[in-house]
Amino acid sequence: MNTSTLRELIKALGLSQEQAAHVLGVHPVTMRRWATGKINIPPPASRFLLFLLYEEIDPQDVMRALGDLH
Repeated sequence: MNTSTLRELIKALGLSQEQAAHVLGVHPVTMRRWATGKINIPPPASRFLLFLLYEEIDPQDVMRALGDLH
């Protein structure tokens, strides 16, 4: 996945980069590096974001569930 597609996907999900990092369980710096192309986003991470979009799963529900785990 290229950087512009990643940014469009995050936007389509209604997330900030920091929120997307939380949903994916990565540090916000890692998300920034993915979004700027400094490092490649791993396929499982991009597939999970696509899954949320295509299955119309609210990322906020994912974040709430992850918050319940802490």
